[in-house]
Amino acid sequence: MYPIERLFKPIEIGGVEIRNRIVMSPMVTHFASDRGTVSERLIDYYAERAKGGVGLIITEACYVRADGRRKKYRLSISKDDDILGLRKLTQAVRKCGAKIGAQLVHGGRVCFSADIDEIPVSASSIPGPLSGGDFHIGNIPRTLRKDEINDLVLCFGEGARRALEAGYDFIQIHAGHGYLINNFLSPESNKRDDEYGGSLERRMKFLLDIIENVKERTNGGIPISVRIDGDEIIPGGYGVEEAKIIAKKLEGEGVSEINVTAGNPGAAEWS
Repeated sequence: MYPIERLFKPIEIGGVEIRNRIVMSPMVTHFASDRGTVSERLIDYYAERAKGGVGLIITEACYVRADGRRKKYRLSISKDDDILGLRKLTQAVRKCGAKIGAQLVHGGRVCFSADIDEIPVSASSIPGPLSGGDFHIGNIPRTLRKDEINDLVLCFGEGARRALEAGYDFIQIHAGHGYLINNFLSPESNKRDDEYGGSLERRMKFLLDIIENVKERTNGGIPISVRIDGDEIIPGGYGVEEAKIIAKKLEGEGVSEINVTAGNPGAAEWS
């Protein structure tokens, strides 16, 4: 067998069989409505990719709470009213033979006040670095309180529940690229002195709490993927050695797939 032939062989991830190993990565289209709901254009877009033979489609970033949407026309999984449209999307993709996953995200400090009508939130009040057109001048986030962190954990869990009800085959938790979970994982953006900051073990707590809540809200009924940075490639960020520890911890927590990327705002050319 030539190595490339393996691309076209089925693979099982978390009990879900995928017809081949070709994956459409999550990429924002701006085809959602201004309320974050699924549009016919969005359905057609993903259905065409499924018809093309891709084995797995990971839906573009779905925000789990309104203040984490990043920009207008992003896809929402933040309320039960979103489920109907998302179900139409998953049905269209699965009808064409592909499997589909929902990427759950909160933008954290790289959200813009003008888009969410409030101050962005993060692990600490550290502004994001300048990068590739997303100029965070004066965009200083607000430090999250513990009770707010608990609420966000629930938001991710509820997002996973909605994904399951909408017919998604699995969910992907976005913990990279300078978004909220990464704001906790990274020593560059996390300057907390409580149980969520300091050592890597404590910086991982927010992500691990989310995984636990996702399992609880879905009764373990949907495989979990996590996207992490293998290297942030920014001054003060974490590198490969800590990424290895994070990955091993995720495997121990029963995560079915780890999606490794690199780079954050400040090194956007890598991500």
